[in-house]
Amino acid sequence: MELVFYLLQLVIPEQLSEASQGASISSLQLAQASYYSQVHYEAEKVCMLRIIYTETTNEPIKGKQVVAAITMNRVNSGKFPNTVCDNMKAKGAYSFYSSKTKERVRRYPKIYHEIAEKALQGGYSKLISPSVTYFKVCSVKSKFFDTLVMVGKVGNHCMYQEKVMLAKN
Repeated sequence: MELVFYLLQLVIPEQLSEASQGASISSLQLAQASYYSQVHYEAEKVCMLRIIYTETTNEPIKGKQVVAAITMNRVNSGKFPNTVCDNMKAKGAYSFYSSKTKERVRRYPKIYHEIAEKALQGGYSKLISPSVTYFKVCSVKSKFFDTLVMVGKVGNHCMYQEKVMLAKN
């Protein structure tokens, strides 16, 4: 336990200063949980930034927001991985992503940070229907997208949802 405490002090000393003065283990665990949730949030933000930047560089602000909203729809749908990063890494989900390519460090414009943060905080949940979980550049042909219903277009991106099978009476 002492080694864990020492290692945590190296990583998050400001959050653990009270622990060294006799704070309870639950305080230590709370500080650790807070740190890890912040690390998780920052990782999710970086993945969202990559998606928005790579998929929408030449799109209007609304297009960037819609792609962020669709990404969050996927995260929240229960049909796709439940994190932005796992969605980005899912095979075939985003054309820019390859596990074999090392992502270079980028400086994203401020607007990308604002959109990513708002999306992660649920700020675009009313922008489009939660059933819209796919998008692509409209001019790109794909047999997969022929199986979906196009529900809108912003800039060069078309948005899609799955076809709903109506029950026969």
